[in-house]
Amino acid sequence: VKRERGLIDFNDMEHLALRVLVKKENGKLVYTETADRLAERFYEILIDEYQDSNQLQEVILGAVSRSRIEGRKNNTYMVGDVKQSIYKFRLACPELFIEKYDRYLPDDTDNAKIELQKNFRSRENVLECTNDVFVRVMNRNFSGIEYNDSVRLNAGFPYPECEGTSFGDALAGSTDIVLIPTDTDEDATTKELEADKLAEIIERVTASGINVYDAELNCYRPVEYR
Repeated sequence: VKRERGLIDFNDMEHLALRVLVKKENGKLVYTETADRLAERFYEILIDEYQDSNQLQEVILGAVSRSRIEGRKNNTYMVGDVKQSIYKFRLACPELFIEKYDRYLPDDTDNAKIELQKNFRSRENVLECTNDVFVRVMNRNFSGIEYNDSVRLNAGFPYPECEGTSFGDALAGSTDIVLIPTDTDEDATTKELEADKLAEIIERVTASGINVYDAELNCYRPVEYR
């Protein structure tokens, strides 16, 4: 029916691309002339969220990569974090990431591994709380990777010290974890209960005059609605 109507979906697109780039001969994958031309044409191949790639996408991208051509350097650049892989139910194959993560070396001139170990999104107390959870639940048997010093979250932004007692992180190293009971008498959905709790926290924090760091002003200011 799709063929009659001139339609294809994303899965069709992948399989048609595969048919253009590779064929099977005697049980082995053979790259087509089109694949060879494209491999010479593309100077670099950049792949984001590589931990969510699947086997089909790996074959397609490998077909247009120069790394398969003898004497040519690997021109594929992959970015990802296997700890964030959540799409295995969609046939994502995080093992592709893990295999390269284990095989690539930091000082390799062709297949180099670059560790991005700094986190610039959160304060140290939030990151250390997260690390404390992850180090207990992540190991190679369970998640395919050890949660060690090379993959832990490290604070990358040096927040200046705040003078005064109304600093939001006055309790150094502490992190609030808020549990929202859902077995209440209220006729509300889980999302509504969560929204109500968030509004309550925002109102309380704003009324308390807690200071937060403002990167644009490069100083601390009282928290405000925005």
